[in-house]
Parts: sequence; C-alpha cells; structure tokens
Amino acid sequence: MRHLLLACIAGAARGSRLAVEFSTDEAFSITVDGTPWLRGGAAALGGHVLRPSGPWRAIKGKDARGTYKGRARRYGALDASYAVYADAVVFTQRFPDDATVPPRGVDGLASEWPVLGPSAQRLGVLTFGGRFMETSRAVAWHGAASVEGGAYGGPFVLFDGKSNALVVSAATEFAAHSHAASMQNATAVAFGVLGSVTKIPRGFAVATVLTLGCDGITAAVRTHGQALLRAAGTVRPPDYATRYLGYSTDNGAYYYYNPRGDYGTTLRAVHAYAQRERIPYRYALLDSWWYEKGSGDGVRNWSCTAQAFPQGCQGLSEELDWRFMLHNRESPPVWKSTSALGALNRAVNGVP
Repeated sequence: MRHLLLACIAGAARGSRLAVEFSTDEAFSITVDGTPWLRGGAAALGGHVLRPSGPWRAIKGKDARGTYKGRARRYGALDASYAVYADAVVFTQRFPDDATVPPRGVDGLASEWPVLGPSAQRLGVLTFGGRFMETSRAVAWHGAASVEGGAYGGPFVLFDGKSNALVVSAATEFAAHSHAASMQNATAVAFGVLGSVTKIPRGFAVATVLTLGCDGITAAVRTHGQALLRAAGTVRPPDYATRYLGYSTDNGAYYYYNPRGDYGTTLRAVHAYAQRERIPYRYALLDSWWYEKGSGDGVRNWSCTAQAFPQGCQGLSEELDWRFMLHNRESPPVWKSTSALGALNRAVNGVP
C-alpha cells in the first residue's frame, strides 16, 4: 500500500497523524490516526473520466510551504499531482495544452482533481458559503450535500470529537477554482476549474490544499490561512474594520438606499448623533448606492455620484474624520470593453 505520513505539528505529542494511502493505482484515502476520513478517486475533464497516460512518478522539492514529497501522472489533457508537506496535502491539476470543454455552469466544474468522498468515519463539517456567508453552517458530514459548492461555495472544515480539524480550500487561482458534487460520484466533492469556463489555456493550473490541525477548528483555520499567505508571498495587513467600530449602510441597514435628502446630509446627521451619544465610529461602509452603475448594476465609474454626494465624498471623509469602506460590484462587460478597469486599478493602488 502506497502511503505518505504527515506529522501533525500542533499536538504531535498526542500522536496525531495525517496520511495519504493508495489502495489501488488510483483509489486512495486520506486518513487521520490511521482512520480514513476521505476517499479519493480519478480525474475528469469536461464531464468525462480521464484514463492515465502513464505511471505515477515521484516528485519532491521545497517551496514557501516547506519541503514536500508526492507523486504526479498524466491523464491525457490534464496533469494531476499531490504533494505532502509537514501538515498539509496539496493537489494540483495542470493543463499541458489548451483545453476546450463544454459549459457546466457556475455550480459545476470543468475539471475534477481531487475527488473526495466520505468514509465510514463520523465527522462534522463547518462550511462557509453564500453571497453574505448566509448559508454557512455546521452539520454532520455526508459528502457533497453537506457543503456549499459552486460559485457561492467557500472553504470548509472537517472535524472529529478529538480536536482534529482538516481545512479544505483553494490554494491558487481563487477566482477560477471551485468545488461541487462530482460527476463521477454524486456523494463526493470534486475540486477544479469553475464550470462556466470553456477554454483553459496551456500551462494553467489550479491547486487545492488540505491542512491538518490538532487543536480545534479555530487554530486549524489560522494555520491554514497563514500558510496561504506564505505561499503567496503576502503579509496580512492591519484590518482597520476589525480594529475600530464603523457605521454600515449595507443591505438591511436603515439608510440602505434610503437617505435623508442626500447621503452627505445623512452621514453628517449620523456623525452628529454618534458624537452626542459618544459612539466612537471611525469609518462608514458605503454600499452600492454611492457610485455610477453600468451593465448589471455593476461599477461603471468608481467615484461618488453628484446625487449621492453633491459636495463630493473625499471632502466629507476629511470633514467627519471617518474613513470610507467602499462597495464594488463587478460589471464584466464594462471592464472588458472600456478603460474603466485600468482607472479603477490606478485609483485603488495609488498608481498615477
């Protein structure tokens, strides 16, 4: 039996271990302390199961995550691999040539690797999803039906009753990566390129990472996130919104598309009230009412409208001594056909 063991760094004294074990040439299990948590299978592309074009070959190396060992093989139009690190497994699918696939919608997948289904082990799952995280929930793990998938799906965390937690998410290409019920096995979760994609360029790759933690869900998610930051070469900036109290005009708020006259007047009134009541607001969230809209009610010009702010919003920010958190709804037809995206990028990133 082919297997690779992973020491669980946090709580290693308790003997917790993560392993990838192959029972056949393609079927494998992901185990914790020798108990199967997930069962995996073959790759697929465009709704068709792929057959291997050759044997597995060993891979090893070192990157921002650390030292790894694993295996890789060609499945025709898709190269599949897995890499084992100290506390994680990364599954990668890479396209050696251009690929054209039929559309499968934003809730489906253009490609599948890995495909991970439930085992006999009783587990729970915390799944994040929805436009506003409204479909996030913790339930018993029974496979694909237990997690939010597709365009509104997000990371999920499998957990047992012994503080072990396995965090699962995209590792690269976060906008193109997705997960959904597998076309090979409806109870399994497959990971790959979003199903609305029909043309995949040569050399494109997406990766999925599973990170094991042994000190509960929160600690595992933090470890997982820190590893993603390291792999991307980024540093978590100070989060102004979580450090200070702010006032929101988001959907559900009293002044959501419901100003008192205009929004300059409205926010001045909110500011005056907050001062009287000694509410220490340091910023305000401006929802989609504040900018000029284009196709699909997306951003056409990411600047204050005269209707919302007759005197402008930058001066108001300085007047109130509040920062503004600014809503932005993508409008793909506009971005593809005008120079507005370039202007937006310059404004956000401070590029002249």
